[in-house]
Amino acid sequence: MVSGNSKVSIEFFFQAEKQLEALLKAPESAADYSIAMAALAMVWQSSYLQVRKDKCNGFLETAASICKNIKAFNSEVFIKYLFCLAMLPHSFMVHPSSLINFLTINPMIGKRKLVVHIATSELA
Repeated sequence: MVSGNSKVSIEFFFQAEKQLEALLKAPESAADYSIAMAALAMVWQSSYLQVRKDKCNGFLETAASICKNIKAFNSEVFIKYLFCLAMLPHSFMVHPSSLINFLTINPMIGKRKLVVHIATSELA
């Protein structure tokens, strides 16, 4: 992603978005960690460029679903996905209770002590 030159940055963002959409059409992309990394980079860039919220959430959900498919819950992408849920104001597509259920039911997570931060904006 290009910083400093917003015109070029926006142009490259939309080119990268088209590439990601083309890659996601392939069935093997559901288990490709490198696509999850690219989708997460698109989350940060779409947040920076302030594009539509649904696009940002779509990229975020793509990264999370790939991590869930390959059970990469201890990966950098999944950790950053959780960080985005907590920190980005427009990452509202996951309700806190569904995230808690996912983390407690999933056998890959185990019987660890669960501490979940729920933003006050989610409670309203």
